[in-house]
Amino acid sequence: MSSASSRPSAPRASEMASMPYEWLWCDNNDKITEWALAQPKLPYEQFYGSYLNYVNRLWEISRQKNHPALEGSKKSEVELLKKERMPADELLESLKEYWRSLGEGKSRWKANGIVVINSQLSHQALVAAKNKLQAKIVKELRKVENRLRAARLTAARSSVPATMANQQPLPAFVAPTAPVAVAPLASAFVLPFRLGVPLSTVPGLELGQEDEKMGDEDEGDDEML
Repeated sequence: MSSASSRPSAPRASEMASMPYEWLWCDNNDKITEWALAQPKLPYEQFYGSYLNYVNRLWEISRQKNHPALEGSKKSEVELLKKERMPADELLESLKEYWRSLGEGKSRWKANGIVVINSQLSHQALVAAKNKLQAKIVKELRKVENRLRAARLTAARSSVPATMANQQPLPAFVAPTAPVAVAPLASAFVLPFRLGVPLSTVPGLELGQEDEKMGDEDEGDDEML
């Protein structure tokens, strides 16, 4: 039997519709399924589960600050995971590359990770693992987006001149301490009368009284002589 006769023919659209195959969050699962079914030694559950564990590990490595940055196809696969809807052509190239890295079925599967590959592996387990991976990626991307938004907001605020609306509040008002009361100095000379008051109104100081007393004393002296 020739190799051409042993190669399975491409499945019809009606056949693919009855297959519950999915491939991450791809925009065209049928295109990937058509390629997968055309590979003679590619079991869907084991291959897809191994690929899920592989890209999940790549994503975890990409989030580690102390790990060298990913390069080449590994970096491209991480960038593909960030897309809300994966283009089928890009995902297909990634799957083909991974299939070749496994020696087209000759190497062992990546059996542990986000899904365990064993004899009990089911399509439901693969769907649950895919949903878990997608939720983790979305959560991380939202954190990054929020940090970038906060950084842009901080930069915008620092470049805006201070106004009554955004300036820092003034410190609370503190009343000054009361000045120490100082007693007035005693006057060296106190007028015996108020300004503008006639001398005649001051007791003992009637006008001419002093002169009369002095005159009496002079007369007394004359008589004694």
